[in-house]
Amino acid sequence: MNTSSPTPLVTCPHCQAQTPTTAYCAVCGQKKYESRFTWTYIVGEVLSSLNFEKGILFNFKVLWQQPTAALQGYLAGRTKLFYPPWQYFSVACGVFFFLLLAELTAMMGVNANDDAEKTRAYYQEVYDKQYKDLAVFLQDSLLTYQNIDSIKNTLQKKGKELHDIRWLENDEDRRAAQQATFVQWFSYIGFYFFPIYLAFLSMFFFKKSNYYFTEHLIIYLFLWGQIIFIICGLFVVAWAGKAFFRFIEDISNIDTDTFVALWQIGLVVFTFFIAIRYIQKVIQGLFEQTTLQSYIKTALLLVLSGSFTALISFIVSEGLN
Repeated sequence: MNTSSPTPLVTCPHCQAQTPTTAYCAVCGQKKYESRFTWTYIVGEVLSSLNFEKGILFNFKVLWQQPTAALQGYLAGRTKLFYPPWQYFSVACGVFFFLLLAELTAMMGVNANDDAEKTRAYYQEVYDKQYKDLAVFLQDSLLTYQNIDSIKNTLQKKGKELHDIRWLENDEDRRAAQQATFVQWFSYIGFYFFPIYLAFLSMFFFKKSNYYFTEHLIIYLFLWGQIIFIICGLFVVAWAGKAFFRFIEDISNIDTDTFVALWQIGLVVFTFFIAIRYIQKVIQGLFEQTTLQSYIKTALLLVLSGSFTALISFIVSEGLN
C-alpha cells in the first residue's frame, strides 16, 4: 500500500494554474518564489545577469573573443545563453550616458558657465562704454548747442551701435542654444539609431549574404553595444590617467594640463581604431570579405552613418529652434 503523500500543489501568481512546487510553472513558465522579495532576491537577480555563463557578461566575453562565431550562432538560433541584442545595446547606452554626464559635469560644466559669464561681461562693458560716450556727447552738445542735424545724425549712429551690441549678445546666446540642441540630438540620434543606419547600409553592401534587415540589425545592435561598453571601460582608464597626472601635479607643482589633454586625445584615437578594427574583423568573417574589402566597407559604413546622423540631427535641431 502506497502511503506517500501526494505532491503539494501551489497556485501560479501569473496564470493561477495549480501546479507542483517546482522552480517554474509547468503551464506558463513563471518562476516561483518561496517568500517575499527581499535583498536576497535582488542580489540573486543581479548575480544571475552578471556572469560569464549567461547574460550581459557572457555577451561581452564571446563578442570580444569570438564575435563572428557568436553572431553566426545567434543568427542560427542558438540564443539561449545570450542577453537579447536590443536590451544589450540599451544597457550599454545607459551606462555610457551616465558616465558621459558625469564627465561633462566634472569637466565642462564650470567652464561653460565661466565662458558664458565672460561673454556677457564683455558685451556689457562695450555697451556701457558706448552708453557713456553717448551721454557725454549729449551733455557737450547741450552745453555748446551744436547744429541740430549733427546731433540727430550722431544720436542715430550711437543708437544703432547700442542696438547692434545687444543684437550680437543675443545672437551669441541663440547660437549657443542651437549648438547645444544639435549636440543633444546628435547624441540621441547617433547612439540610439546608429545600428539602424548601419543595418540599412549593410544590406546594400552585403546583398549576397541574404540576411533580412532584422538580422543585419541584430548584428549591429550587438556590435555597437559591444563598442559602447569598450568606450565605457576607456572612460575609466581616462579618469585614472587624469587622476594620476593631477597627483603628479600636486606633489611636484608641474603643470600637467598638456599631458592630460594628450592622454585624452590618445584615448579617443585609440578608441576610434579599436572600433574600426573590431567591426572590420566581424565583417571580414561574417560576410566573407577580403581584408581590403572589409576595411573599405567598414570605413564607408561608419562615415556614411555618421554623416546621415549629423544631417538628421541638424534638420531636427533647426526645426526646434
